[in-house]
Amino acid sequence: MANQDTHGTDDARMVNLAGTFALLLTDRMFQTASDVMDQGHMTAAALIQIGQYSGDSIDALRHRLGLSHSAVVRLTDQLVEQGYIQKERTVKSDARVAVLTLTAQGKKQRSAVLAARRKTLEKLLKPLNGKELKLLGQLAEKILLAGVSSSIEAERVCRFCDTPAIQAS
Repeated sequence: MANQDTHGTDDARMVNLAGTFALLLTDRMFQTASDVMDQGHMTAAALIQIGQYSGDSIDALRHRLGLSHSAVVRLTDQLVEQGYIQKERTVKSDARVAVLTLTAQGKKQRSAVLAARRKTLEKLLKPLNGKELKLLGQLAEKILLAGVSSSIEAERVCRFCDTPAIQAS
């Protein structure tokens, strides 16, 4: 936490600005995802994650989204009904176990969500020049590395990530 005795009100202001900036990015990203999907942002997050981790189980998706098992079952049932994903039973002895994969329509919709997300974030970051944008990226990476304590938390924080864009850096 910021040390107000050492840095005074400037430090408190920077902490407040960081929180406000984070909320602005989050709110706009979630709204964009909701608009593209015409439903809640967690539906878009599920689609992104299923595309990233094709063949994973509902339980694995549940951990990455930070939702209950029943909520993810309902969410994936909805995505199946819309033709975005397939649930395949792979364990004959346990009908509860299913792997999740995107359909062609789901892949197209996932791409649309990620493209709209990128456009929204680029618009918000447009006031920054190249040098400032690079510095922001370095600072964000430093904060993320310090703030994320487990691989499960990292996957949850990155539920909206365009993973190939991250890996290209």
